[in-house]
Amino acid sequence: MTKIPKINIMNIIGTIDLGIKLDLNKIKTHKDAEYNPNKFPGLVYRLKNPKTSYLLLENGKIICTGAKSEEELNLGIESLLDILEEKDIFEDYESIDMDLDCQMKPMVHQYMICEEMGIMDIIYIY
Repeated sequence: MTKIPKINIMNIIGTIDLGIKLDLNKIKTHKDAEYNPNKFPGLVYRLKNPKTSYLLLENGKIICTGAKSEEELNLGIESLLDILEEKDIFEDYESIDMDLDCQMKPMVHQYMICEEMGIMDIIYIY
């Protein structure tokens, strides 16, 4: 019988559609924001607590990465939206009809699985 290795959730990706346009030039003044539209059209925003990163796009879509639980994802999104509200990006985010999509896909190192299962001749597992 093949021993199946323990799989840990390392990263949860969440996407939000605010349904409004974002002024990235207004947001970029925050110390935790990185924005260079000549290199990339999105603004990168990093929170320290919880340790998560966000990609903000002008069309109002936000991609969150780095959360290790759904609770951490929600806390990070709330923190980011509070910051955007303070910057007068919108008046009250609770009044915005947001679409949140959370993908809980464990990032699995394929080589380690092959080694654990003793099937080193296989390159990719689908």
